[in-house]
Amino acid sequence: MMSMLKMLKIIGIYVLFGLSFETQQIEGVMNVTAVKGYEAILQCEAPGKSSNKPVQFQVNKEDNNTMIAIYNPPVNKILNSSYKLRATLEVTENSVTIIIKEAQESDKGWYSCQVHTFPGGKVVQKIYLDIKVSIAGAVAVAVILAMVIWKVKKKTLPKNKQIPYNDDPIYANCDYTPHKVSIMDNKHKLPSKH
Repeated sequence: MMSMLKMLKIIGIYVLFGLSFETQQIEGVMNVTAVKGYEAILQCEAPGKSSNKPVQFQVNKEDNNTMIAIYNPPVNKILNSSYKLRATLEVTENSVTIIIKEAQESDKGWYSCQVHTFPGGKVVQKIYLDIKVSIAGAVAVAVILAMVIWKVKKKTLPKNKQIPYNDDPIYANCDYTPHKVSIMDNKHKLPSKH
């Protein structure tokens, strides 16, 4: 019963202020860069005029027109269920911050932050989130991949073509003058060690 009253109150506030004051301003564009697998922080602030009191914040991902969060100070905050496990919503009286944990490529794109104020109307802020791949992570993956390929190739070589691990020089003549001989060279017999 209590949650239904809260929901009606929110809808009432939205209808009252949303329809009465549809003045829309684009307040600015912000670029945010995050590293894949780390936090991405999207911040949405109410305009600086103290006479405009924020009554609702709404953050949407524009690429797929998904509502991510709604906050009606001080009544409630709602985070989209698809973001609940990997995002948090931090709120103050004049701002909303969405922290996406372990950002993914799919998080990349345009976001809009709508701030409904009374009596000022609606202000829209645009945020572009860019996701970069960590260079350290890419290097680590490349090294591991190279090691795996080397190991697999080494195992698939025939025994007579594998490189020996013995560091002793190979002598091909009887006077023991160093002369390295290829392992593939079967014409020379190695002297036996006594």
